[in-house]
Amino acid sequence: PLIFDARGFWPDERVDGGIWTRGSVVYRAAKAFERRFFRAADRVVVLTKAAAEEVRRFPYLSGKVPPITVIPTCADLDRFAPANRKPPGFVLGYVGAVGNWYDFAATAKVFARLKTHRPDARMLVVNRGEHELVHSAMAAEGLAKADYEIVAARHADVPELVRRMSAAILIARPAYSHLGRSPTKLAEFLGCGVPCLINPGVGDTEATIEDNRVGIIIRNLDDESIDLAINELLAMVNEPDVRERCRATAVKVYSLDGGVRAYREIYRSLGLPMAAG
Repeated sequence: PLIFDARGFWPDERVDGGIWTRGSVVYRAAKAFERRFFRAADRVVVLTKAAAEEVRRFPYLSGKVPPITVIPTCADLDRFAPANRKPPGFVLGYVGAVGNWYDFAATAKVFARLKTHRPDARMLVVNRGEHELVHSAMAAEGLAKADYEIVAARHADVPELVRRMSAAILIARPAYSHLGRSPTKLAEFLGCGVPCLINPGVGDTEATIEDNRVGIIIRNLDDESIDLAINELLAMVNEPDVRERCRATAVKVYSLDGGVRAYREIYRSLGLPMAAG
């Protein structure tokens, strides 16, 4: 039996990230392989319900859609766990790359607006190799280097850095491939009890955030919309049970143990052997 672990729509991610062009030979070849794998699969694994619905609409699968299992990107919640106490002050956190799929210029704009509400707010950016891009985006919004901190961290050090954050931000550029994306960083933020400010259009994140009240959706990037989202975020951060809600959501949706159980069930249903453990 063939399991096609498609994860996201990888060829389209390469185009949306500016790495390939849509008409290139390599893109067309990758899409040909993708079609072949979807047609041949006995089971498909994707990261989001939105991706599963999109796959079911593919014309070339009409009448013969394989069984699809949704397994979001998981986090090791033994490592990504909340701090013993609420962090002091207000720290807005950002983790990961600042180019390609994510809009760091918009992120800097939101942080600048946050400073008008909370002058004491600081931003913690965990990033490797793109520090000049961070400095440039911050300077364009009139922010001083004293307003933020950039840390180039090993993955082993990320949990402790996330625990320093009062809230986290994730603003993605509009893209078709985001239907299939399940950002690992969201699972890690929530696992540490950190609510998130995100924009819509990335996989199932909007539903996860809204259904569980673990963050705020910023729907537009004009000043009025940003101010509204910031006020809602500041209010949420002060809710006494928000960290517990974030953690419970991470356990329910993004647990590594849950992901392992889902994969085991796929192998079991197809009569495939699995290693013990």
